[in-house]
This record gives sequence, structure tokens and C-alpha cells, in this order.
Amino acid sequence: MVDDAAQKLAYSVIEGELLNHFKSYRVFLEVAKAEDQNGCVVNWALEYEPVDPNMPPPEISKEGAVGTFKAIEAYLLASSLQG
Repeated sequence: MVDDAAQKLAYSVIEGELLNHFKSYRVFLEVAKAEDQNGCVVNWALEYEPVDPNMPPPEISKEGAVGTFKAIEAYLLASSLQG
């Protein structure tokens, strides 16, 4: 699901290795203006159902998302300083 006007995105994993561990795996992403109106805030959420109910949460997904967002932020900040 993509909603350009609301700046929202959602996707489900429908094949691949993740489905060996999860019955369902959905990611939600929203970009919103920061309170000071000088930037934006990215809201990211993960909804999943593990195959094994005793499986711990997929922390690597959260770490990967945070790393990606930090890299994007660094790129945008560096680009804004250049011109």
C-alpha cells in the first residue's frame, strides 16, 4: 500500500526466508513533519506473527531499519550543506 498524499507505505513479505520463521510479516512506514516544521519524523512499525510462539522478537529488523534511517538522514544533511 502506498499513499503519496499521506506519505505512508505498508508492505507484506509474501515469499522468502522470513516466512520460514513468520506466518505474517508487515512493515508500516509514515513520514510526518517535525513539530518545529524544520524537518520530518519517520514512524516505523513492524507487525508479525512468528511460526513458533516462543520465538523472540525480530530485533535485527528494528536495528536494520534504524541503521537505514540514520544513513538516509546523514545523506540528506550532507546534501543540504552542499547546496
